[in-house]
Parts: sequence; C-alpha cells; structure tokens
Amino acid sequence: MLALEYQNNRLYARLMKFYLLLIVFMGVFCTHCCAQLCSGSLGDPVINHTFGSGTNTIGPGLKDTTSYTYIADPCPNDGFYTIAHSIGNCFNNAWHTLSQDHTGDPNGYMMIVNASPSPGVFFTYPIHGLCNSTTYEFGAWIVNLIKPNQCNGNPKLPNIAFTIETATGVQLASYSTGDIPATATPQWNQYSLDFKTPPGVTDIVLKMSNANTVPGTCGNDLAIDDITFRPCGPIINANFSSTNSNVPSNLCIGYTGSFNIGATVDASTYTTPAYQWQFNGGSGWADIPGANQTQYTVNYVNAQLGTYQYRLLVAEAVNINSPTCRVASNILSVVVNPIPTATASAANNMVCYGDTIKLMGAGGATYLWSGPNGYTSSAQNPVIPNVTTAMAGTYTVKAIAASGCYGTASVTVGVHPQFTVSAGKDTTICKGRSVTLHATGGISYSWSPGKTLSDSTSANPTATPADTTTYTVTGTSANGCTSKGMVTIGVPKAPTANAGPEKFVFIGQTVQLNGTATGNNLKYSWAPAATLSNAKILNPIAKPTDDITYTLTVSDSCNTVNSDVFVKVFKQITVPTAFSPNGDGINDTWNIDALAAFPQCVITVYNRDGQLVYTDTGYTRAWDGKYHDKPLPLGTYYYIIDLKNKLPNMSGAVTIIR
Repeated sequence: MLALEYQNNRLYARLMKFYLLLIVFMGVFCTHCCAQLCSGSLGDPVINHTFGSGTNTIGPGLKDTTSYTYIADPCPNDGFYTIAHSIGNCFNNAWHTLSQDHTGDPNGYMMIVNASPSPGVFFTYPIHGLCNSTTYEFGAWIVNLIKPNQCNGNPKLPNIAFTIETATGVQLASYSTGDIPATATPQWNQYSLDFKTPPGVTDIVLKMSNANTVPGTCGNDLAIDDITFRPCGPIINANFSSTNSNVPSNLCIGYTGSFNIGATVDASTYTTPAYQWQFNGGSGWADIPGANQTQYTVNYVNAQLGTYQYRLLVAEAVNINSPTCRVASNILSVVVNPIPTATASAANNMVCYGDTIKLMGAGGATYLWSGPNGYTSSAQNPVIPNVTTAMAGTYTVKAIAASGCYGTASVTVGVHPQFTVSAGKDTTICKGRSVTLHATGGISYSWSPGKTLSDSTSANPTATPADTTTYTVTGTSANGCTSKGMVTIGVPKAPTANAGPEKFVFIGQTVQLNGTATGNNLKYSWAPAATLSNAKILNPIAKPTDDITYTLTVSDSCNTVNSDVFVKVFKQITVPTAFSPNGDGINDTWNIDALAAFPQCVITVYNRDGQLVYTDTGYTRAWDGKYHDKPLPLGTYYYIIDLKNKLPNMSGAVTIIR
C-alpha cells in the first residue's frame, strides 16, 4: 500500500509539471502572436528605468543589468555602452547627434550602446509580486544612431529582443523589434510587448538583448531610454459630468460646492471588476475611502489654492489593492486658482463738468467696469468724455484672471457742477476806436487773442482791434473748473466806391450810370443830382445836356469815399468824309466818336459795286480800311449807319486816300 501510494504521488507530480509546462508554452505562443503596444489603459509602472539625469555629460554605469562593458565616453566602441545625456560627433559624424533624451530633458540620461555581433544582453531586471492572469506591457524607447549613408549605404541595423522569463530561466514571452531602419534624422520609437501572467507565476525577469548577430561591426548602434513594465487593461475614459453647471477644471479659491466625475470602462476583461477612485493633492496618489463606483461626487468647502487630481483604478477585485496589478484612467485635474488682487483708481477723483473721467484698473487679464447710469466698459483703462453730474458716483472694476477667477475694486469720482462764463454781447466799432469787454461767471479770466487788449487777464479789458475779431475768454471757478465764452467786435472795413466806366450819350437821350460799392449798411449819393433820375441809388438814369462829371459818394457809419465818372454828350454826329490808312499815325482809321452814344447801332460800308466790305455793331473798333485783313484800294466807298432807337438812318460816302 505504501509503495502504491508513493507511485500514485509521483504520477500526480509528473502530471502537474506537464500541465504547468503546457500553460507556459501556450502563454509564449500567445505573446508572440500579440506583441504590440497596449491598446488600453496603463497602470503605474512596476519599473520605470529612465537612467537618471545630471548636469555632467556622462552618467554612472548600470549595476548588474547588462552584459556590455561600461565606458565613460559618449562614443563607445563595439561591445561597450555608456550613460550620457547627449551625443556629439561620433566616429567622424557617422552617428546622429542627440542633444537631449527621448523626453526632451537636456539633462536626462540614456543608454548608448555600440552592439557587438554576439548576442549580448542590454538590460535585465527581476520583478516580484505580480498578480495572476494580469496583462502587462514591457516597453522601451529606442533610436537607431547610425546614419543611412554610412557603411557604404548598408549599415547593420539594430534588432532588439524583448524576453520575459521565470525566475528559474523558463521563457514566458518574447518579441523582436525587427530591423530598426536608419533614418535621415534621429527618430525615437517605442517598442513593447503585451504579456499575461500564467497562473501561479508572480516573479519574472525582463530582458532586452541584441538579436542581430550577423557578422560585421559597421552599425548596430542604438540608444535606449525609459524602459517600463506596467499593467495593461481596458480603456478607462474619465471625464467631468456634462451636467455640471460650472467648469470644474478651473475653480477659484474659496469655492464651495460639488460636481460629478465619472468613467466609462469596458470591464468585460475582468471576472469580477473592482473600482477605486484616487486623489492627488500634491503628496502622491491616495485612495478615496468609499469611492468604489465608476461615478463619484467631489465636494469642496472653501477650496484652497492648488492643483487637485483624480483618477479611477480598475482591477480584478482580489487585486484592486495591489499597485502592480491595476490600471488607471486618464487624470482629471482641478486647479483652484487665486483670486486676483484688483485695483481701481482715477486720474482725478474730482472732475469738472464737461471734462473727462479717466479710470485705471489692474490685476486681471480682462476687465469689466460698471458705474452710474448703467455705465459698463470692457477696457482696462476706460475714458469717459463730456461728463455730467449724473456721471458722478462709484465705479467698480471686475479684474478677471485667465482662469476666470476675479477680484473687484471700486473708486469714487465726483463731478463739480456746471458753470457758465459770459463774454458779453457782440458789438461794432469804427477802426481806431476802442471798446470795453465784460466777462462774468468766474473768479479769474484769460482772454485770447490778447495782443489788442489792454490786459488779457482782466475781467474788463479794453479792446482796440484793427479788424473784426472774436475774443474767447476762459474763466476759472473757485473749484478750478473752466468755462469759455466768446464775443465778436466788428470793425467794418472802409467801403469802396466806383462810379463806373465813362459814358457817351447823344443829346436828348438817357444813359444809366454803372456805380458799384462794397461794404455794409451803405448809403449812396450822386452829384450833381439835377439830371439824375434818383441820386440816392447806385445806378441812376442820367439825361445831361452837356458833357458832365458825376461824383458817387458812398458812406457807412464810420467812413466816406468818392468816385467820379465822365459822361460825354454828343450834340451832333460828325462823319469824316475821308481817312488815310497809311500807317503814319494820322487819320489811320475812320473815327466817328459820337457813335459811342449808340451802342446798338449798325454800320455797313460798300464799294462802288455794292459789295459789303465792312460791318460792325456799336462801332467799338474804328474801321482801318481793310477787308479780310487786307488793305482796300484807294477810292470812294458808301456807308449806311442805322442808329436804332427809331432814329433815321445816316448815309454818305467816305474816301480812302494814302
């Protein structure tokens, strides 16, 4: 019986060993099929190897994590590695230049490897305390350092194997990056594999190894950064509830209220999913007691300055308290912002009626003012022109920060009552005379222009303007406000008189005098008046019997001017019987002076054949004995003069002699 029992126990042990190996084999096969970046949410890193940071170009070597030999040189040779935060000109510029690590930190270290053809281990790391049947992501950021034009255009390309083993060396999963191509510029890429722990496996060893063992040493150069191993689970999408009346991501100090946060989770990957909300107020993540659902109400009472973060953890119920076994949602951040210190001031706290209020605000990114009579403005420093007493009062500014938080401040502005300054009534004086101006309404005055005043600061200066002048007086009240008044002192210019052009008239006829004048409020007088129709108008009708000179007198209230006009009276019309257009200056034209009294008359001249050789109306230009601008031959010509005005025609002969 004892022997049979011993044999049965050995058979059971062998069956269990075979079963475990079968599970491991199936896990490896599945991992090879599914190696990829985690497509869901990740948990906190079980490891996060960043290689540290420092101001020195070269950092310290690794301890017991690589089979390569450390060298404190940013350009290691084959089989060596270094830790550095930058790479300069290596191997005659065969490598890319890096000025910072994968995260953009200029002081962040990375592992730089010049891989040899042998299958060396870049990185190895043991992990303990994992959870059963939990998916993890093993990943790292890698850049191929060799430039594509090196090694005769055919450089050896890095190929990195990611493997996961048990603590006893049994391989559980593996993944190869394949040849990482050479690029014209350095390109960091993340490579990783997903791995699910088999039942009973809680301790593992991570490895990254050289998978390119093809002979040759030109190439196979790389940099590694940020090696991580972290739980991978379903997508967890946390968000602020759309029913919130405020935008909770930005709060103001002193806020009291609540809002909802929630998350959507595809929990089908878990047998018994469990949830836990966490809070981070600056001291690290901590569980929120009792927050074990996908929805949670956040309460604030007199919120204090700071940034507050929330996230939802998801795991199997038995693993929810294990940091190495749960995944986390995206982080929801609530920033409690300070209340800006608002200030409000005015250029002058008392202003005069009609002046300008200049307000000044500070402390915010934007502003909103309010004040008397429904006044509003969004300007930081608003200007209010033409103020009235209704605009006096308190003006309040809301200084709004970029966060939306705001502080308020107020300033009170008074408005002095309106007062009026009078400069008196307009008046007119003669040139060279003076007049006294009278200003009222103020306690002091300033007149402009002051050149023609006896005292430009007197209330009652004497004005002696040479021309019409408008004076402006600025009066100042007891409270320093000013008002203006104006008065115009007219100084008429001396009038002008023009009796008009010389006139010609035939005895017994009339002629109108063409007098003109300029000025204001003028009076007219002609002399002698006996032969005029009206001696008090500018354009009287004259009927003289002899040659006469008329005098036009024009006057205003200050000045008198005169002008003369001569009127020629023809008692008969004398027509010359001959003239000699020979250019000697004597009788070169046929002058008939008396025709000036008949401006409508028509003169025609014919030759002995009856051909018209000259005609004119009014005889404004004496005939020069030409026809079409050519001298006519000597001889006798015949004229007809039509005097119009129902007077008989005149006719006769005229001889051209030379």
